Amino acid sequence: QYQQMKIPFLISVTFLCLGPMNTIAGQQLLYGNWGTTAQCDRTLISPTGTKHAAPFEIKPDWLGNGDVWCRLNWISTTSTEKGTFAIASALCGEDEVRDYRLSFELLANQLTITWNQQIQNGPLQRCTQ
Repeated sequence: QYQQMKIPFLISVTFLCLGPMNTIAGQQLLYGNWGTTAQCDRTLISPTGTKHAAPFEIKPDWLGNGDVWCRLNWISTTSTEKGTFAIASALCGEDEVRDYRLSFELLANQLTITWNQQIQNGPLQRCTQ
């Protein structure tokens, strides 16, 4: 009876140990700067303006885009042969805090970020700079 209980226990402990590592590894694939060609090159938004396009900067706990920064709380991450899929909640802003649910979809080195299932940014490429 002791041997019968030992195997399921070891399997459970193995999955508990491997689960977070897989989640963290999947999140790490999303870290870095992502944008369109204009965002990655930081080109002027308007030819006569002074504001430059900015890529999305994804860090373990933060997502930034120019002057806007959001605190990330990762909910889930799944990596398969097809790609990496993650969900996070984001608190953005300074004067007025806004709460978003973000979905990240990384397929064939192209990232799409969906905000509250309504607004999409992407496909975005990884910036080399």
